[in-house]
Amino acid sequence: MRQVKSKKLRPLGTLLLACAGLCAPMLASAHEVYVLTSGEVAKDLTYPPINLFAAAVSHKYLFLSAALAGIFLVICILGVSLSRKLEARIDPILFKIKPYAASIAQATLGLALLASAYYGALFGTEVSIAHLFGAHAKLVLVLLYIAGSSIILGIYPRIGGALAVIIYISAICAGEGVYMLSYLTYFGEGLVILLFSGGYGLLRYRIPLAGRAQRLMDALAKRKHFIMRICFSASLIYAALYAKLIHGTLALNTVAKYHLTNYFHFDPIFVVLGAFIIELLIGLFYLIGFELRFTSLLFLMFLTMSLVFFGEAVWPHIILIGTAITIFAHGYDEYTVLRPWYEKGAREPIF
Repeated sequence: MRQVKSKKLRPLGTLLLACAGLCAPMLASAHEVYVLTSGEVAKDLTYPPINLFAAAVSHKYLFLSAALAGIFLVICILGVSLSRKLEARIDPILFKIKPYAASIAQATLGLALLASAYYGALFGTEVSIAHLFGAHAKLVLVLLYIAGSSIILGIYPRIGGALAVIIYISAICAGEGVYMLSYLTYFGEGLVILLFSGGYGLLRYRIPLAGRAQRLMDALAKRKHFIMRICFSASLIYAALYAKLIHGTLALNTVAKYHLTNYFHFDPIFVVLGAFIIELLIGLFYLIGFELRFTSLLFLMFLTMSLVFFGEAVWPHIILIGTAITIFAHGYDEYTVLRPWYEKGAREPIF
């Protein structure tokens, strides 16, 4: 029986690897503001949006073929994911790692905040703390160190969560504005730790509540992974819209600078369109809770290829890597599109 199941899964694995290999250079351009110089970014931001949909029309047969291949892959993954026999064998293993999801998220946020302080950039290389906060930069650095240490060590992590939320809001007020949606994951995970104290702790402070307030907190606690997932998906969707649609010249410049058309012998705008659709779909899958573990595996695979291909700094990606692993570990909750297909606590889609 094991050999038969292995043979059934082998074509699916081959298809997944093939799609990853074909799409990697396109998704690799997902972090334009990391791989372009500040001068290039400033110049590209002055250009109007590019018409991505014109590329879909001019390459309609190629676009349709890619769309059908993507739909076929999704259907194959869904079929495996909802297989009763495989669920019976694999779900017990997945349920064992589910309790560690909150701890993974906590350690991820703490490490990411410490990295931001160490490199003097807020959440990403393009947001200089000194430039953004001016005379208050040293104070922000100290607060980042305190927040990161508090969260990663589990010493009154609520304090670290509160500081993370305050620093995030301060960055918006200091001039980053709507661009901070790119880093909404920090806000979501900081808020969850502030409210629920994270997954582990050496020293904790329990906020005394009673009556309706306690019932409200208990209800919110059941939704903490949902809150993190929504913030993560929103940040991915905004990043795709920002660098591919609103300021598409950023992506076009990346395609030209790193000769991505050597991998895809298409119009550069079509390459950008492909990257945009892949990033947008990953964000949407996270948003609606569809094929969560498959999406996390695919996202981590693409992210690794991007880091290797461009030689990017690793530290800004800590929050992305850790959150994707968190979602893989936790899997599904009751606020997902696949909720009607499984019984809570009894079975869960594999991917």
